[in-house]
Amino acid sequence: MLIQEYFLTPFRAQSAVEIPYSEFKQMLAEGKILNARIGLAEIVGEMKNPETEDEQTNKLFKTPFIPSSDPSLLQDLEATGIKYSFQRQPIFTGNTIIAIVIIGALILPCGTLACVNRAVSQPVG
Repeated sequence: MLIQEYFLTPFRAQSAVEIPYSEFKQMLAEGKILNARIGLAEIVGEMKNPETEDEQTNKLFKTPFIPSSDPSLLQDLEATGIKYSFQRQPIFTGNTIIAIVIIGALILPCGTLACVNRAVSQPVG
């Protein structure tokens, strides 16, 4: 039973409840947000369970976020004293990988043709 619990617990991880940004701001002002991680498109974190207010049953949340839409967010987070952090931007995004593949697809045939041309144009003997 203990082994089963060890292997299955990660798969039973609590999924984040999506809340509107206005509700996030209201809960932040009421002290119901416990921590937050600010990303490029959303904020994720932990909030008090609205049904029980018990610390043992805190819930994960996520809310859509546009960084330029709320210039006072950091001031509000500082005022409440909760822990917050920023999500790192990935180095390789989908667009970056596509660009590398396209450039590679263009350069590789050109380089191959140049080598073949050089080998064919050299005199034999």
